[in-house]
Amino acid sequence: MRKISFLLLFTFIITTFAVFMPKVEAATFKVQITSSKLAIRSGPSTKNKIVGYYTKGQVVDILGQAGVFYKTSKGYIHSGYTKKIQVVQNTISRGAQFVPFKVEITASKLTIRSTASTLSKALGYYLKGQTVDVLGQAGVFYKTNKGYIHSAYTKRIQLMPNVNNTGKYIVIKEDTPIYKSINGAADERYAVKGKTYRILEDKGDYYKIRQGALEGYVPVQNTEIINYIPKEKITLAWHYVYDKSKNERYYNTKYAESKYITKSSVDIGFDVISPTWFDMIGSAGDLNSINVLDKGDEKYVKIAHRNGYEVWALLAEFDADRAYAMFTNKTVMNRVINQVVNYALKYNLDGINIDFEGLGLKNKDGLINFTRELTNKLKAANPLIKVSIDVTKPSSSDTWSRFYDRKALADIVDYMMFMAYDEHYQTSTVAGSVGSLPWVEQGIKEILALGVSKDKLILGVPFYLRDFTVKMGENKVISSRVLSMQQAVDIIKQFGGNIYFDDVAMQDVGEYFDAEGNRHLVWLENAKSMGYRLNLINKYDLKGMAAWQLNFETQDIWDVVKQKLK
Repeated sequence: MRKISFLLLFTFIITTFAVFMPKVEAATFKVQITSSKLAIRSGPSTKNKIVGYYTKGQVVDILGQAGVFYKTSKGYIHSGYTKKIQVVQNTISRGAQFVPFKVEITASKLTIRSTASTLSKALGYYLKGQTVDVLGQAGVFYKTNKGYIHSAYTKRIQLMPNVNNTGKYIVIKEDTPIYKSINGAADERYAVKGKTYRILEDKGDYYKIRQGALEGYVPVQNTEIINYIPKEKITLAWHYVYDKSKNERYYNTKYAESKYITKSSVDIGFDVISPTWFDMIGSAGDLNSINVLDKGDEKYVKIAHRNGYEVWALLAEFDADRAYAMFTNKTVMNRVINQVVNYALKYNLDGINIDFEGLGLKNKDGLINFTRELTNKLKAANPLIKVSIDVTKPSSSDTWSRFYDRKALADIVDYMMFMAYDEHYQTSTVAGSVGSLPWVEQGIKEILALGVSKDKLILGVPFYLRDFTVKMGENKVISSRVLSMQQAVDIIKQFGGNIYFDDVAMQDVGEYFDAEGNRHLVWLENAKSMGYRLNLINKYDLKGMAAWQLNFETQDIWDVVKQKLK
């Protein structure tokens, strides 16, 4: 009797337990993820641990179901953020499981229809050469993720099995977040549509790529293999920020100055933005006062990263005595270096650009030591952070040129920017170009001759120009002022001036007389002169371009940059 009672009790417990446990029903079908990022959980409940993520558009095999949760090979996902894919049986072999494949569109424009009939509604078009995944077949129609297409206007692609694409290049088909690990959290950095990358590692459904100070992963389905090697030239532009409170103007779209980082880096035409955020402050007489002034802005970086830019913040020093006091006191130098490293990590920067100018020969060795120590500490914090330094054209000036040991500095940093401008400057006694083409080319040759690698040398180009007021009948300067490209064109037009071509400088020159009758000469920077400058980058196979500064250029400059360097 006791045995019978025990069996009845055991049967009751098992039956009751089964009623209240989520039942995993067998199921085999496919769904497409509709959420931008759908959590994969260890069990069929939102209380279970997150073990990874699927991304929008991914197609996933469903192995079972427990309530509102689907079971996949990686765990459980909520069915409310998926769309079931209706697989059409192959009419040639009815009942057999359909194996997806790829086709290439051969018609110039192939209609996508709502059902497998030419009488059904047109939903859109595929264009000739596009590669399309075929998910099913109904008669002469193929089913795709967008609708049905006629098979007669396609060509089946024979794919090599188990192809590893490591080392190949891809182009991004749509903006996609870069994941820190496969099925892991997304970084704030995005791979934007149209940008190209080298595949560091093929991980099946994901490719590993590098974007700035991050190596991460993008879904393969958001990429396309390209059959050429991109130029991979660095295109950097300095962004002058004179006050921390002004950063908002560069990302709040109600301001005209927001025209850069709020738009795709591919659409604008450059990849790296360098805001002038960090200035040396204090005095040589008070060592405790020597610090780094921080003008950074986290939101600026987040928005720039979202639109595909790398952010290399600039660190500036123009005071020779303060620099010497810092270089010759280990405590002060370590304090400054630690501040820079902490700011780089705080703002999630991709690089630091060292802009130390006018320091004189007494700071030659100090600059080398400082650059080495800063680079080592930045790389220890994140080996992918890039360090660059700005140098002038070699000359006899102790103050502005000879204190740079260009070869020694280039051996330390990732990149060296040659500031190929200010051939004629504010206090020049003779009017001329900010940087005539022969002068620029000579500077490139001289720096390369010092042993600086072409793979590290980046050519600095001016977006600004100088308007010189000169004496009548000669080019002796009375005064000068800086103008943007458009300002120069407007003022020449305003005073009815004329423009002629200087075939030595390889630039247009504007000449006009102002309201007081003063003669003005302006060597213009425009798409023509920029084209000549960028040709030098390709001629000497330099690493890229750095432009000083944003908001001084005309829009057509970016068309030239894209044409020459992309």
